[in-house]
Amino acid sequence: MFTLKSNLGIVSLILAPHYCLAANGINLIGFGTESVGMGGADLAVARDSSALNINPAGLSQIQDSQLDIYAAHASSNNTKHTDVFGNNIKADVGGSFIEFAYANKLKNDTLTWGAGLFVQGGIGAKYKNMNTAFGTEDTLSSELAIIRFTPGLAWQVNPETSLGVTVLITYATGSQEFFPNTSFNGPTSEQSFYGLKVSDASTFEPALKLGLMHRLNKNTKLGIAYTSETELTLDNGNATMDFTALGLGKVNYSNASLGGLNLPQEIGVGLSHQYSEKWFFAVDISWLNWRSAAKATFIHLSNPDNDFAPVTISQSQPLNWENQTVLAIGSEYKNTDKSVIRFGFNIANNPVPENFESPTLSAIATKHITAGYRYSFNQGLHLSTAIEYQLSEKKTYTNNSLPFGSNATIELDVLIIHIMLSSIW
Repeated sequence: MFTLKSNLGIVSLILAPHYCLAANGINLIGFGTESVGMGGADLAVARDSSALNINPAGLSQIQDSQLDIYAAHASSNNTKHTDVFGNNIKADVGGSFIEFAYANKLKNDTLTWGAGLFVQGGIGAKYKNMNTAFGTEDTLSSELAIIRFTPGLAWQVNPETSLGVTVLITYATGSQEFFPNTSFNGPTSEQSFYGLKVSDASTFEPALKLGLMHRLNKNTKLGIAYTSETELTLDNGNATMDFTALGLGKVNYSNASLGGLNLPQEIGVGLSHQYSEKWFFAVDISWLNWRSAAKATFIHLSNPDNDFAPVTISQSQPLNWENQTVLAIGSEYKNTDKSVIRFGFNIANNPVPENFESPTLSAIATKHITAGYRYSFNQGLHLSTAIEYQLSEKKTYTNNSLPFGSNATIELDVLIIHIMLSSIW
């Protein structure tokens, strides 16, 4: 069954599932209402300050100063887990966030700078009162917030071509519970289980995004963006292990580190085309190197408050994720002089191998449909919205490292509502 060693590996494995609930891997499908409304087909579009986190070369399209304030709310009606222990339980899934970005074209008209604060991911998933393999009811949860501060610069090389660079200053913080109130001392160490709770672990890490945008002809643009890998090793957390079954009670470890599931290196290519005065289309294809970013998770605990507890606990667990290819298709229809309607579709493979899925980590979307609307009050003030729906999926898995038995299932769907106010002056 489950040793202390395997238990720790399981907990580190579920480090970052929750913001996968509406994402390509653990990346959101788009940033800003234009991007999301067009299904993430944005590399050759990127016409607002969200270009900082999409394709920084797109900043060159901003003619003056632009401030975008953006908010989103996610919810789920049918994210649930079933297994052989009688669980048929819905997860608490949802969350809201706000972000903003500003861009300004300098007086020489060839350089545009900007800075923004973007939520790269951060929806939570929590299962309460789960029946465990050890005769208890307990909690399984994970919470991870990934936020990026994005100073960037675009250079209009000539009327057809622009280049851009963004420094991605990434802050991540996470906490999780894996049956924290369960302690079971079996007849052998392999059949024992000691619950774990980790909180307040965090990190700051840099990365880089490079972009190119080139006008192929009057109506068609090419966009290319490259993003380097971002390591997500969360340090300086607190952990509590339930060693009650060993007579030690709950032991606090004041130094907890965990990670191994990074944001991947990615490269994407997109085309946009102004088909007519009213119709505009875009398509992107992106490659995400999860095989390098998600090889294995790890956890390390030290500084216990009980002299009889292990001084340090370390363990790793393989992930073996596969690389991911994402196809995004979007369109925009100008129905009046002041308003446009957007539609999009986003499809990708699930990079998580079946034998490493879990009640939370398997919740990675593969299909999204989106729609959006923008209304211009005047030339300098715009309000836009987008709706993103992750098509419902049901997955059956058997993970021998997890205490959920054979042929466990997870069902998931997520609805996200986005809104953005843009001011141009």
